[in-house]
Amino acid sequence: CECFGHSNRCSYIELLNTVICVSCKHNTRGQHCQLCKLGYYRNASAELDDENVCIARVCDNELLRCQNGGVCVNNVRCNCPAAYTGLQCEKRRCETELGGCGGPDSGHVRLRAPSSAALLLLLLASCWAAIL
Repeated sequence: CECFGHSNRCSYIELLNTVICVSCKHNTRGQHCQLCKLGYYRNASAELDDENVCIARVCDNELLRCQNGGVCVNNVRCNCPAAYTGLQCEKRRCETELGGCGGPDSGHVRLRAPSSAALLLLLLASCWAAIL
């Protein structure tokens, strides 16, 4: 059973006269657990028997894209703009700060819905302009 340490179970397929690894671990697949599962890529700095031989693909500029203007770097990480954070730049940085995005120290203004009185005044002003 030659599975590079990613499985200890093999199965003989008589029709093909070959042995294949069963239940490959560490995000590997293939006859000898020598390939990476979909969504993972081969870590060039790791040997085939290393548990970290297959690394999760964070971005690829095709299906897995960095969000909010982030740039994919070597399919491993997103380089996010200053205002965003997260694995794929999906979170506003202020969400992780004390006070959140609407706190007084966040630098972000929290938008509020206009009051009923303000909406009524706007409606009356637009109607008045239409009459004149």
